[in-house]
Amino acid sequence: MRRLVAPTLLLSIAVLTGACARNPSRAALSSHDMTSMAGHDMASMGSHSAAEMAFLFPSGDDKGWSKIENGTQHNMAAEVPLANLPAETRKQLLRQLALTLDVIKKYPTVKDAEAAGYRRAGPFIPGLGTHYVGGRNSRSSAMTDDDILHPSTIIYAGNKPTSPIAVFLYISSGNPGAPEPDGFAGPNDHWHYHTGICLVPGPSGAREALGFDGSITQDGCKAKSGNWVASTGYLLHVWTVPGYTNPLGVFAHANPALTCGDGTYYTDDHDITNQCKTP
Repeated sequence: MRRLVAPTLLLSIAVLTGACARNPSRAALSSHDMTSMAGHDMASMGSHSAAEMAFLFPSGDDKGWSKIENGTQHNMAAEVPLANLPAETRKQLLRQLALTLDVIKKYPTVKDAEAAGYRRAGPFIPGLGTHYVGGRNSRSSAMTDDDILHPSTIIYAGNKPTSPIAVFLYISSGNPGAPEPDGFAGPNDHWHYHTGICLVPGPSGAREALGFDGSITQDGCKAKSGNWVASTGYLLHVWTVPGYTNPLGVFAHANPALTCGDGTYYTDDHDITNQCKTP
């Protein structure tokens, strides 16, 4: 039996992934295109391009967004607009992204994810959300439909039982330095990774992240009785959840829709359960 895909989801995905092709004046919609426009390499989300900042914050007040970082980008190439992909590649990509609708329906809130065995790993971080781990963690080739339906990590817009789903995170077993996984169809699924993660046990099976990507040393982690993770495998966000589609791209690393309670992105590194200064 052929799958029937919700037209509204396909439309939103097509609009999001193809916006740059149809409206060149809004090229800032693609984080990878923005890198080319800015004329410099953007090795991490900490190096936001001028085009991105102007698009997201025309008033000039970035509310702390420029300080949001999310790991290291392995292959920062310019994003190919959806309309420029070969027809079969475009068809396959849209079909794969539409599969995520099933996951959205299955795990709409934190409560649903926890009931299925997912457990929180780290605090809520603006731009990145709250990660709940418990899915499949071994992908070194093209994504299968079954892989897509069992994301490694589900990310929510908070850590309360009613917090809504925001994005999926897929994890590859490949180590940084090796070629990126094939992942989704087409060239736009640029994977990233984290280094120097310090994890400590939290309540109800949760794991708190005391630091990552240079914010804590291995000795500092040991002093706090933490578990040091030198490097993750390759990671990939997929932003297809209605209400949390990402203006920076379907596979962007961070999403400006995930703000703190005061509408900013300012963090508090002293609070390991919620890094917003105003939850």
